[in-house]
Order: sequence, then structure tokens, then C-alpha cells
Amino acid sequence: MPVIQSATGTAAGTGSVAASLRNTAQQAGGSIGLAVLGTVAFTVAANSARAAAARAMAAAHAHGARLHTPSQAALTSLYHHALATGFARGFLIAAWIMLLALVITVAVVRIRRTDLAGVNPV
Repeated sequence: MPVIQSATGTAAGTGSVAASLRNTAQQAGGSIGLAVLGTVAFTVAANSARAAAARAMAAAHAHGARLHTPSQAALTSLYHHALATGFARGFLIAAWIMLLALVITVAVVRIRRTDLAGVNPV
């Protein structure tokens, strides 16, 4: 892995170790990131469903209406909206994380063409 050796500044004999550490860090980061984004999405979805139910109850009490069991269509619509809201928030957080990763990459990675001179990428 000559490209990884040049990018990480490792010695010729330790390129495979650097590659395996990079792969391990990538796998662990992906797992943690997915867990965080899933937690954000489903927390927002649960809060959205809870808030919608509370608003419906408050509106019913305000108009003096009797509370009855909502229809299956109404519950499905409420849950679909809550899930869409949660996933939208998860994607928004993912976009901010990617923007932060781009800024960090541009600020930290400093490889010039001369650093890669004589490296065969194959």
C-alpha cells in the first residue's frame, strides 16, 4: 500500500498495519455514527408523536369534545409524519457531520504532489 504509506508517513514495512488500523477506525466510526444518527432519528420521532397526541388531546378538551379512540388511518398518518420528521432530523445531523468532516480534512491533511513523487498507486 504505497499510497497509504505516503499519506500516513509510515515506514515501508508497516504499511499493512497502517491500512488495517485505518480500516478498523472506519468500521468503528461507521458503527458509532449509525448508532448516534438512529438514536437522534427515533428520539425526534417519538417526541413528535407524543407532541401530536398532546396537541390533539388539548384541542379536544378546548372544544369540549369527547375523546374517542382514533381510527387506524389517523394513527398511521400520525406515525408516518413522526417518522418522516425524525428521519429528516437525522439526515440534517448527518449533513452537518459531513460538513464538519470536510472542514477538518481540508484543515488537517497536507499532502503535496512532491510527497507522492515516485509512488506507484498500484
